[in-house]
Amino acid sequence: MIIQATGLRELDGPLVDLLEESVTGRERDKYDDHVRTAEWAARALCGTEETALLERVKRLAADAACPWPARAELLPVLWPRHVDMAWLLETIAEADRMPHSPMGRRFVTMLARRVAAGECGIDDLDAWAASLPSAAHGDPRVRRMLSSAAWASVTTSAIGSATWRSGGRMLQAQWAANRALHGVSPEEISALEPQRRRQLVKDLLQHTGSGHMAATRLHDAGLLRADDFEWWLEDLRSTDAQQATNVPAFFAVYALANVVDDEGAASVVAAAEAAEPRWHVLAERFAASRAERVVPVDEDARNSESWSADQVLAEPQFASMVHGLQHPAQGTRSSDPVPAWAALTAAQHHIVAERAMSFLSSGPDAEEEVNASLIEVACRLLTAVDQSWLDRVPADHWLAWLPGLWRLPGGYTVVFQALERATAHDRDATDDFLIRNMHHDALTVALHQRRIKSPELSSQALARLSEGVYPAQTLSGLFDIAATTLPSPTAELAHTLLQANAPTPPEQGVGESIHRDTAVTAGSRLAACPMTPIQFDGLLTVFENDHTLARDIIYQAHHNASDAWSTLTASQRGQLYLWAHHALPRKPVASGRVVRSDPAEEFSSQILHPLTEHASIEHATILEELADKTGSVWLRAEAVDMRNTMRAREWRPPSVAEVREMLTDPSRRIIASREQLAWVTAEVLDDIGKSLRADRALRAQLWHRQRRDNVWVGYVPAEEREVSTWLAREMQRRLRERAAVLREVEINPRLGDTPGDIPDLLVEARTTSGQLLTVPGEVKCSWHDEVVTAITDQLGWRYLKGPLGSAGVYIAVYFGGNAWSNGDSRRARSARHTPERLRRDLHQHAATLADGGIGARVCVLDASLDNGPNTAEP
Repeated sequence: MIIQATGLRELDGPLVDLLEESVTGRERDKYDDHVRTAEWAARALCGTEETALLERVKRLAADAACPWPARAELLPVLWPRHVDMAWLLETIAEADRMPHSPMGRRFVTMLARRVAAGECGIDDLDAWAASLPSAAHGDPRVRRMLSSAAWASVTTSAIGSATWRSGGRMLQAQWAANRALHGVSPEEISALEPQRRRQLVKDLLQHTGSGHMAATRLHDAGLLRADDFEWWLEDLRSTDAQQATNVPAFFAVYALANVVDDEGAASVVAAAEAAEPRWHVLAERFAASRAERVVPVDEDARNSESWSADQVLAEPQFASMVHGLQHPAQGTRSSDPVPAWAALTAAQHHIVAERAMSFLSSGPDAEEEVNASLIEVACRLLTAVDQSWLDRVPADHWLAWLPGLWRLPGGYTVVFQALERATAHDRDATDDFLIRNMHHDALTVALHQRRIKSPELSSQALARLSEGVYPAQTLSGLFDIAATTLPSPTAELAHTLLQANAPTPPEQGVGESIHRDTAVTAGSRLAACPMTPIQFDGLLTVFENDHTLARDIIYQAHHNASDAWSTLTASQRGQLYLWAHHALPRKPVASGRVVRSDPAEEFSSQILHPLTEHASIEHATILEELADKTGSVWLRAEAVDMRNTMRAREWRPPSVAEVREMLTDPSRRIIASREQLAWVTAEVLDDIGKSLRADRALRAQLWHRQRRDNVWVGYVPAEEREVSTWLAREMQRRLRERAAVLREVEINPRLGDTPGDIPDLLVEARTTSGQLLTVPGEVKCSWHDEVVTAITDQLGWRYLKGPLGSAGVYIAVYFGGNAWSNGDSRRARSARHTPERLRRDLHQHAATLADGGIGARVCVLDASLDNGPNTAEP
């Protein structure tokens, strides 16, 4: 701050060194003390003029992998003194310039400050505004800044100059997105010179696709005024008659019909009759007296107390009635088709609907924008009374109306109603219409494709995706259209584009892809499609190689693909969660602080939610595996609860035959106590012991084969932890749904210096009354120094003296045999025992425990392995 305030430049070199050191190796979205230091260093560099240093700053600002907070602070150092807007637009990715992203918000703030200081030219602002999607113009900060800057340019610059045209383009974008000029007061509009006002209106009407509606809105805003009527009429007379119906003057004269007296109307009719060809639309509109013209009701009339529903319904023309229904009534709701709806009775609602039905049945020309607006209002009126009335409209009308309704601002609902009925009437013609609009309006077509689900439209979109590279928004729309009915081919193409356009992995030298936006869009679309194992592995590899690209894909999928990640299999969710758990850790947040939700930080929770929300054995197994790999106590508890839920959900009362079988077969008895559960567990372990004695291949699962100099030299036993995991799996397979076998669950918490009690195995089951029963099990291998004493010291006095009861199982696994490699030190320690001696010694300890009221069942498993006749074979 001192450097920035004093302008001392001697430390600029060390500051750049510090900045480079602070951001090197930091992730793009990382924010820690190093990045915070880089921010302060960047702020202190404002005002530096040394070319070499500025080049280094440029490289950092252009590096997409650099932490974005530091990049955002570097931009004011460079712009506008050392780089121009073209450099910014080329260097900074589109997503980082949008006001909805974290860096984009800083970018907008920088622009606003430069505009306020008079350091940002209107041409620069115009270039940035032109790169924004329409939705971004609705951001409050953007619309305030652009509207005020654009208004200043049209009020001070020479009419027709480059500055005037830039301001006009920005106002037009604001007008199209918001239907208003935010930040421009009515007083400022009134104070605008007539010549400037007329030319501004002319420019706005020249570049809009909805001339009639735009003229009406401009009149309502005070820009198109009654005292300009003669000027507009004269301008219209000077226009080529054959092109007159598409010029701004035509729309302006048409919109001013409500303020023209009969004398002015006569002049319009005379001009219309003299034109070649005749302007029949204006002639018919102005031929009637002023009271009979179809005109919008002005605000004074709309708010007057003389308004009468009966009088409005008596209007002979539907358009006149609609304009009369714009009167706001008490109790009006946003869902009402017209503001006066609440003031009408049920009978009057039906009268209005019948008038709307008559209007639609007459087949008005939707190419006339006023008619298109009236068609939309008529559809709303019918929907409010009885939506089935729409089906009574002649089917061919809907197809004919589509082009006019498509251009209607905010007409999504009526366009879909038209598409739905036009498709039923002539699917091929409807598809042709949508295909024609697909290239320049792909997002809107995609929005409708989700509901009409046209296979031909998906096929055409897929073909276009294969033909070339498109802007990100068009690419996203084409993917959405294709995936609606062709998800598998779309996923394959998205996978191909992602692999072709993803940046180079770090170990091969980092290099930005020339089509990085294509990779981001393809990845986000792939996230919404069912993925084959190869496609999923490819996506996961891209995520592992480039965390920055992964974040960008996650952000875009979050904002643009509502169905993202919904088609993942349970196994894919587990793998993706494990990656996100390590690669996208949550940032610590101070207690009581409210922060903006980050889709990347919430990604692991989003992926995991379906696994925890829908209980199944498969989901429980995956959660247990994730708990083992992440050490999450919460995941393990979720898995336990899920198994309990599944057990309770699938339980059914035993039949008479099953009861008889249980009475004659002890292994099928209903478990009603901990002692019975311990007995059943011991039976299962005895069964595992019999299988081990009979099956050498099963015993071999508990051994690891060793190779030395490419020659097999013997076996060594698995570690005790691996043995416990193998036992848990074998026990669960035999117990099936009767009980759950868990690994290393804490049953007694740590107390002072005394460690918590965590048995190797914990068997859980529920009684028919819902009571939870648990039996701890301790596993020791024969080489363990405490293999004989742990039954008393560990299982008996620690695990079975707590709240989980006094019944447990002790499992000693004996290892021996001539296949055991001599180089393993555990072999000599194990040789101190034999299976028979172990069994005898452990039963003696168990008897001693039983005298104290503790029931410890002993199970000795013999996993000895001898070499077969051919030692070269596994």
